[in-house]
Amino acid sequence: MSVPASGRCATIGEPGFVERLDEALRLRLITERERRQLSRGHRLVVARAHPAGERAVLAEVRDLVGEGVLVELPPAVPALSRKADDYSAGSRFEVGLAVDGAQFVYGLPDDVPAVWGDPDGGVAWAQGEPLMLVGPDGVGKTAVAQQLALARIGIRPELLGLRVEEAPGRVLYVAADRPRQAARSLHRMVGPKHMETLRDRLVVWRGPLPFDVGIEPRALAEFVADLRGVSDVVIDSLKDVAVDLTKDDVGSRVNIAIQELIAAGVEILVVHHQRKGQPGSGPPKKLADVYGSRWLTAGMGSVLLLWGEPGDLVVELRHLKQPAEEVGPLRVRHDHAIGHSRVHGQVDLERALAETPHGLTVRDAASAMFETNAPADNEIEKARRRLNSLVKRDRAQRRTDEDGTVRYLTAERT
Repeated sequence: MSVPASGRCATIGEPGFVERLDEALRLRLITERERRQLSRGHRLVVARAHPAGERAVLAEVRDLVGEGVLVELPPAVPALSRKADDYSAGSRFEVGLAVDGAQFVYGLPDDVPAVWGDPDGGVAWAQGEPLMLVGPDGVGKTAVAQQLALARIGIRPELLGLRVEEAPGRVLYVAADRPRQAARSLHRMVGPKHMETLRDRLVVWRGPLPFDVGIEPRALAEFVADLRGVSDVVIDSLKDVAVDLTKDDVGSRVNIAIQELIAAGVEILVVHHQRKGQPGSGPPKKLADVYGSRWLTAGMGSVLLLWGEPGDLVVELRHLKQPAEEVGPLRVRHDHAIGHSRVHGQVDLERALAETPHGLTVRDAASAMFETNAPADNEIEKARRRLNSLVKRDRAQRRTDEDGTVRYLTAERT
């Protein structure tokens, strides 16, 4: 669509379009409402290179066409032409998100694509699925969330030994809980050399959002779209953007807000708390231990628990809900002086294989990994997956003895 201004025209998606909108508004050629709508559409068109850009543009076009503001598909997005007939002036439905059954079933890769994961198949945060980081006060939830945000903008390639994929756009960090403390924490993690990246790729919202997500769930996606080019959202923390989280109607609305972001191709991480347990009851081990309505965790692809006492330098990380292979349990050591978290005391299986002349059985590996002489069945299976992954990547080899015992040896040993 072209917008006239002082005898000139600008096309949606092209440079100068927003400036022409402002001029057209000043000349009263369009209304303020039309300017906001067209500006949102323009930003989505500009972001069309994002993997989910076409889907996001289609969702926006439905509103613009339905309201008579946009009368044709933008020529800047030829890939959308085949779907032009999906929209009509009276349509109420977002048919752009509809696909045929074959595409839905077979259109995904065999492995679960990870935002944050390891080569062994463990996925802490899956693409297109929300991540919740839960735990009591003072165990480093904010530190981990901030390190993930920095990794997503390319400042750090990994966290806790797990690779973090770089985000395609900007990251919005909602510092709703004690923003000054969050700023001090981030300051320890970066240096002057990161200034340009922080300026270009990280957006920080200081304090609670200007709306309650539990009351206005659809406002979140619009708020994010208005910030231009955001592909990731980190909310720190959930209690500060919605009240009455124990109520199911509030929990369901919060879930709707999160799922709308996912449908628009935006990755999301939320920081949250667990229910208060009884003294001596130990760490939570199930989703029911997470504070609030069950709908808060129902829509999550992954839920990670950080557990310890406030101020502990070494805390425990457990995977309460997994999108694929489980990550951990891990012991995490926080170095608050430099804002870095790493795995504490993790067994290096490759080194263990190299130091064991006759190789390791799966039970041997499980005993070393979990520091027990009697590993449980699930611990043995985790060790087996780790060893088989090393074999698959040609970093170990598998041998069967004459008595049928299976041993794993370093790749260099014949």
